[in-house]
Amino acid sequence: MVRTCRFLNDGRRQIDAFHAAGDVFGIEAGDGHRLGAETVSECYVIAYRRRGLEAMMFQDDRLGRWFFSYALAMLARAREHSLLLERGTAAQKISVFLLEIETQQGRAKSVDLAMSRQDIADYLGLTIETVSRTLSQMERDGTIRADHRSAGHSEGSPDATGAEFLTCDCVTGLRSAMASQPCRCD
Repeated sequence: MVRTCRFLNDGRRQIDAFHAAGDVFGIEAGDGHRLGAETVSECYVIAYRRRGLEAMMFQDDRLGRWFFSYALAMLARAREHSLLLERGTAAQKISVFLLEIETQQGRAKSVDLAMSRQDIADYLGLTIETVSRTLSQMERDGTIRADHRSAGHSEGSPDATGAEFLTCDCVTGLRSAMASQPCRCD
């Protein structure tokens, strides 16, 4: 997984997106890059020069149409993210985030969170304390079930980057919780 982010003048980090296998990122409107890219977990990144991509799109119409569709999807994703940041409770923001990751990972009912709680906070415009409190409350309420273990990590122990590697089950319960219907992970 890769996060794209930038650092603000006051030193805070703003995470734009988390990218999984197969995602395209780093394409900017101008010559400069406003966002940096950092790995969250082990991954391989393939870099293409802009001129090479443009030449490939010129030769293959399907590739050009795919990039156009992908760009529109990323615009929609960015719009939804900005709307989420502007309003919504911490629980709603975290619920939407978990559902986004569930969709991105292509799984039903569970997500593996390779990013730290600080990453989640920086992505959602929250503090790490609010993220921790909200996840704990969602777990107590039965909205999610968190397994704080991961391969190579003892239970609840952070890795060298401070990531806790949560696995949240019953993510579909979030849809019910967001619709104000009771849901329990049993």
